[in-house]
Amino acid sequence: MLKRVNAGLIAGVLLLFMSMTNVFAASSTAVGNDNGLKISPVRTDLTIAPGKSAVLSLYIQNLTPSAAKLQVIINDFTTTGSAGIPALYLKNTNIFNPHSLKQFIAPVGDISLAPGQESTVKVDIKIPTNALGGGYYGAVRFAPANLDSTKSVSLSASVASLILVTVPGPNLREQLNLSSFTVHQNNQASSLFFSSKGLSIVSGFSNTGNVQEEPFGKVTLKNLNGQVIMVKEINNAIPAGNVLPSSSRNFS
Repeated sequence: MLKRVNAGLIAGVLLLFMSMTNVFAASSTAVGNDNGLKISPVRTDLTIAPGKSAVLSLYIQNLTPSAAKLQVIINDFTTTGSAGIPALYLKNTNIFNPHSLKQFIAPVGDISLAPGQESTVKVDIKIPTNALGGGYYGAVRFAPANLDSTKSVSLSASVASLILVTVPGPNLREQLNLSSFTVHQNNQASSLFFSSKGLSIVSGFSNTGNVQEEPFGKVTLKNLNGQVIMVKEINNAIPAGNVLPSSSRNFS
């Protein structure tokens, strides 16, 4: 016998908080399958005040049996789709980007790695004294030195480490909104279900501020008698997902 579940009868309580000053360095690594490169960390979150600087250490390893000469490329990035997938700006454009971190990162020269060798690359980030408060983000990418960095090539030919910087100041504006709160079955939103299988709660957030945000909190699911059926954390991955300014993202 099919069991009918009406989403309108499900009581959910969402507690939302925003984090803006924590400093986090991801300990995981990214591997480029096509070129045998491994990079760590894959993402770093920093808070740097105007007029201050920070030096970030990135670790890059050549996993192939051949020597490699790599160029270190600084790219800005954005996110695409409801899952917030990072997308690098590979071409030089004249489009004004108020959140560009590339302008604050000193150029890094090419590096050479012997087979199996790991090297530490220092990335110097300097925030000018007149920088406005808000969020700035970019990526440090390692690619073969003979690769044309101005062309939109497949990212499988390179590996990148994302950097997100919060600059404190009176212009910093936090505004994160809960834009949707729905129940999905097999990735399809609905309000009426005839089975309890494949259900998920999807919380959508839109960021109308000027700094990246990491939403977190709990969803409590209760039945009509007030009994707690389930408690789930929102955005509990390590590292936690960000919602960039002027963008939206779903967390399931």
